[in-house]
Amino acid sequence: MSKYKSAIEKIIVSEATFQNSPEREIEPSWINFFYGNNGSGKTTISRMIRNGQGLTFSNAAQADEFATVVFNRDFIDEELKFDIMPGVVMLSKEASDKQQEIEGKQKEQEQLKGQLQTANDEAGAIQTKRNKLKASLDAAIWKAAARYKKVFGGKGDLSSTTRCVQRVCSTAPVERDFNDIKSRYEAATDPNATRYDAAPLKLLDLTKLESAETYSLLGQAIISTADNAYSRFWQNLNAMDWVNTGHAHYSDNAEGCCPYCSRELPTDFEEQFLACFDEKYSQDCARLVEFGRKYAEYMTATFIEPLRRYIELIPQTGFGDWKAYGEQLKLIENTVQMNNQKIAAKIEKPSEVVGLNSISEFVERVNELLAETNKLFEANNKIFDAKGKTCEDCINEAWELLAFETSGDRAAYDAEDKKLAADSFQKATTIKRLNGSLDVLKNKIRELSDKMGGTASTVDKINVLLQKTGFRGFQLRPHARVPDKYEVVREDGEVAKGLSEGEKNFIAFLYFYFYVQGAWRKEDLVKGKIVVIDDPVSSMDSGVLFVVSSLVRKLVEDCFLDGGQFNIRQIFILTHNPYFHKEISHKYETSRDDIVKKSSFFFVKKSDDNVSTVRISEMECVTNESGVENVSPVKNSYDALWCEYRDARLPATLLSVIQRIVEYYFLQLCSYSIEDLRGRVKTHIGGDNKKQRIADEILRFIYDEKFDAGDGINYAPDHDIPAYKDVFEVIFEAMSQKSHYLKMSGECE
Repeated sequence: MSKYKSAIEKIIVSEATFQNSPEREIEPSWINFFYGNNGSGKTTISRMIRNGQGLTFSNAAQADEFATVVFNRDFIDEELKFDIMPGVVMLSKEASDKQQEIEGKQKEQEQLKGQLQTANDEAGAIQTKRNKLKASLDAAIWKAAARYKKVFGGKGDLSSTTRCVQRVCSTAPVERDFNDIKSRYEAATDPNATRYDAAPLKLLDLTKLESAETYSLLGQAIISTADNAYSRFWQNLNAMDWVNTGHAHYSDNAEGCCPYCSRELPTDFEEQFLACFDEKYSQDCARLVEFGRKYAEYMTATFIEPLRRYIELIPQTGFGDWKAYGEQLKLIENTVQMNNQKIAAKIEKPSEVVGLNSISEFVERVNELLAETNKLFEANNKIFDAKGKTCEDCINEAWELLAFETSGDRAAYDAEDKKLAADSFQKATTIKRLNGSLDVLKNKIRELSDKMGGTASTVDKINVLLQKTGFRGFQLRPHARVPDKYEVVREDGEVAKGLSEGEKNFIAFLYFYFYVQGAWRKEDLVKGKIVVIDDPVSSMDSGVLFVVSSLVRKLVEDCFLDGGQFNIRQIFILTHNPYFHKEISHKYETSRDDIVKKSSFFFVKKSDDNVSTVRISEMECVTNESGVENVSPVKNSYDALWCEYRDARLPATLLSVIQRIVEYYFLQLCSYSIEDLRGRVKTHIGGDNKKQRIADEILRFIYDEKFDAGDGINYAPDHDIPAYKDVFEVIFEAMSQKSHYLKMSGECE
């Protein structure tokens, strides 16, 4: 079953013996009972609450709204000096009207707190939306930056989402070419980068190309003008070129015979043949042959060979399109080859008219490519000469481009965030107004509180209780010299000296009891109280223990009734005394729904390896939906002590259990005094010195436990387990309770 939460909704105990504990988390309800042995860790819990350590307050509560009051050994030793005790402010009789006014202000305060909580929740929801919106923008920008990280590396402002987004949002967007930025940056950062001469690729020279391609003899029919029988005969047959070609090819091997008809040639044939061709014809043919040779050389040297060298160079530099160069080279070579064939045909038939195909179109295209490539060389040289600036420019341009690419995302974000920012501002204004109103109410309540009470009435109330409980040798009175302070005095009016531990503890608790009802400061009178009571019955006899139990029950009842009288909002009670625990908690050992939800039982235990644990005390329950119910750990405490006695494996553990059994059974249930118990045991043992030493150790341990100073103090036992058990049995024999010992120890079975 879930419990009602109060001011403190969680405590994580992390000090002293709880540092390495596997069970140290407490989820308290309104009323919280803790049971555990001396030294188990209870005082550590009370100290952490007092110091505000490890506490989680509920959403609707803040620490400064409550006054935390803690009764433990620290309270007695540090806060109370019995010759000058702080005055406790109590409500005066005239304060009822002001109290009603304060209660009205407090109700108004609670309403404003509710409104403030709602406004804070709504402001938080708006901020959550803004955070999600910003996260979405960040993710979009970071995703868009992925390709930039590949180029520039994940460094600088590209090293994290936060820095990347900040840079993008502070950069003006500019549309640019990513590939251009990439190539320039890679060139500037290339470790193998080279500087080239300006315009290293010379353009092809076209100045002589036209004259070469329009040579005049190519367009003329070269014909001989000689006049003899042979020339007339051949001219009539239009065979002058044919005869001349045949003579050129076969004259050297003719051996005086015609290569065509094999008839013997006249002895003067060569003279007559040469006479058929005049001097101009011979000169033109010779010039034509020379032109053919020079044309081939000119084309190769001026165009083809340079272009071949460029095609070899360009792939090495990485500049220009070498394939485009290759295409133009092929066109030029094919054209030149075709022209060479035409020239050869002209040489073979001089009378033929031929025209050469021009390569100027291809050369001009090559020169265009060369100009473009030279620009790349120039750009490379500029980058090389200004590597640092180029890198910086490329990086800045990349950020401008990234800002441009994400400008749509940022525009959508700005529009939506502007709306949310307006809503957030409105909520902030509301929160500021509510906080201002709360401050005004807080100051008003403080002003009313200053007029409500004094310290004098507390003295009378404490003295009345002292008288009723039999403490008649001393009382409290207002301090003679210090205002709003008390002092403890004897019946003769002298300041009391030499108070016993029991007297000090009882006075301290009475003082604390009224301190819970009042406050040390007037402004704390109206605060809800968180009350912590840690082992208040040390060194008290059974009569005083009954009185203290009755007072504690009143404080618990006030908390159960929602602080109706003393304004107690949450209470924690810690004890090692099973009788006291039973006295204050028996009403809450019930299945009544409202009691179960408001109260909790916890068990505090320390293991043999000095590690403390705290857990809610539960047992199986078939009627409960959860299958378990929260129960008091001391419902059968006395039986539990005997179980611990039978299971003890260490002398220190056994000694502690024996002490608690003796204290509970003989001192509380049977009402023996420690002196009576010690005397009867000593008489029964007689002269056995060893047993007497062990008995003294057990009883001294009981006595010392009544003045325990806090958690974590343990005595190192002087004897082994069998020795302690033997003397423990002797104690029951000495008190005529042997049969009870046999029954509880299991030895009678």
